[in-house]
Amino acid sequence: RRRREVYKYQKVKEDWWRSSGDAHCEALSYGSGGVEHYNQTFSKAMSGINNADLEKVWKYVYGTSDLSAKEGLDAVTFDMCSDYWSGDNYHPIKRNCNFFTSTILKCGFELSQMLPPIGPSSTRKVWTCEC
Repeated sequence: RRRREVYKYQKVKEDWWRSSGDAHCEALSYGSGGVEHYNQTFSKAMSGINNADLEKVWKYVYGTSDLSAKEGLDAVTFDMCSDYWSGDNYHPIKRNCNFFTSTILKCGFELSQMLPPIGPSSTRKVWTCEC
């Protein structure tokens, strides 16, 4: 698998992503409803959690990969790990959307798991790629 690592995330300027029109991307989301995988346009402000303020959306680039979002997701939800990411196991601080993002970045795409400073729920690190 080929990849190019970005060692620190890069923020995408809001005026750029909001005006990106129909640029296609795949999105992964984790919340109390479990894991979701869907297609969307890059210019859409969205969140995987219901209580997010969509007027305050930031987007970041972490790196590139030849893997699809589905292949990255499969790397962390295989066999016995599928229950680990069920909606019943969601926790607002411990196993949340930010920890899911770190896990996908590290274990699915082999990129940096470093997240922007968006609050206490984004500080948990992934130590192993086994559930």
